[in-house]
Amino acid sequence: MHLTKIAIKTLYKSLFFAVIFLFITIVLIFLYLNYQISQKYNNRLLPGIVVNGVDLSGSNFNQIKEYVDGQNKRLERDVLITLEYPDSELATFSAQMLRVKYNDRQLFSKTYPIGRNLDNPLDLISAIYQILLGQKIHLTVMPEYSISSLEENLKVKKKTSYVAPKNALFKVVNNRVVAFQIDKPGSSLNIKPALSQAKQYFETDPGINKNQLKISVEAKIMPAKFSISEANNFGIVEEIGKGVSNFAHSAPPRIFNIRLVSSRINGTLVPRGEIFSFNDSAGEISSRTGYQSGYAIISGATVLSDGGGVCQESTTIFRAAINAGLPIVAWKNHSYRVRYYENDSKPGFDATVYAPRVDFKFKNDTPAHILIQSSIEGTILTVALYGKRDNREVSISLARVWGVVPPPEPLYKDDPTLPRGTTKQVDYTAWGAKAAFDYKVTRGNEILQDRTFTSVYQPWQAVFLVGTQ
Repeated sequence: MHLTKIAIKTLYKSLFFAVIFLFITIVLIFLYLNYQISQKYNNRLLPGIVVNGVDLSGSNFNQIKEYVDGQNKRLERDVLITLEYPDSELATFSAQMLRVKYNDRQLFSKTYPIGRNLDNPLDLISAIYQILLGQKIHLTVMPEYSISSLEENLKVKKKTSYVAPKNALFKVVNNRVVAFQIDKPGSSLNIKPALSQAKQYFETDPGINKNQLKISVEAKIMPAKFSISEANNFGIVEEIGKGVSNFAHSAPPRIFNIRLVSSRINGTLVPRGEIFSFNDSAGEISSRTGYQSGYAIISGATVLSDGGGVCQESTTIFRAAINAGLPIVAWKNHSYRVRYYENDSKPGFDATVYAPRVDFKFKNDTPAHILIQSSIEGTILTVALYGKRDNREVSISLARVWGVVPPPEPLYKDDPTLPRGTTKQVDYTAWGAKAAFDYKVTRGNEILQDRTFTSVYQPWQAVFLVGTQ
């Protein structure tokens, strides 16, 4: 029994010393292998190191530098980032502009220590295992960069494209709106997401210049603080209809009168349920109220009359009223086709006025007051109606033109006020015709308007005055 205990103790001692010997042997082997590796790969990367998909096993610093120079040269002329702005403008940035480059020293210092850390046996074991079995260590190395040029472009574009929101204006004096502005939202570029995308691209995408980045720069909408619905107590919240006409080639007195009547109609308020009268709204049209003499159609003849040209305004209001789907209470076409009203329209969309006999009227059957805003830009007259929509649908057909008749032969009249030998044209030819268009307004299953506007235009002869003085 005593001998058995001695034998067991001896066995334990032998095993202990065997383990110590084995451990020392393994350490010595690894130290030897590490020494051999260090000697063989002195100043070179260990085998199996792959950077951005490129095997750099055994590369020395000069080879690393050669690799990095090749990558930088490949990047040099490429467009890396494209900014796309809301107005479709593009801004492109090359690697040179963004100072994108791989750093050879940084790459070498990151890859060379792999497998050489004597303080970390696991690192040593991993390196030997890697070499003996041909295992790969895959690394991603991103380049240095600077997005200052991109950031500056974004800031400049944000500043130049900024649109401030506009608060509504609504001021009434003597039942006429003298200051009006619909509220308009502003906009400003949101540049932070674009900068974040650019940084993420350089910090996470190893395929730089293969996967070029396109960034859509979005605009954020900034609502006005004061809306048109808050600016008035007439229920006016939006544009409900608009009419446009072109008075190009008009004589100076006619242009003067158009501008004057436009300014006097502008700002008119039409209460809910009431009828707008052009003659009442425009007031007296004569030299006493500031109008100049211009040609007008009166009693079947073109004659000089105070306020010639005001029908440009009544025609444009007529177009606005039907586009808004309003009931037309009083309307009459001109005696003959006036070229100004066909600059941008087919025949039949004109409305003549001549106080007190001929007027243009419409009824406000909408849920709110209607505000008439008349404005001129160049030779374009625009009348916009503001109020509140009520889901009515408007259908206006194309004009049908038939019964076209050529103008009569020119008429020459003696005029003792003109010197002998002088000829002056005072009227111009116009082809006769009939024109019509259909006008239908519905709201759900309800028919609000269903009528046809028919115009009969006389053929018109040219008239010349011949001097007999």
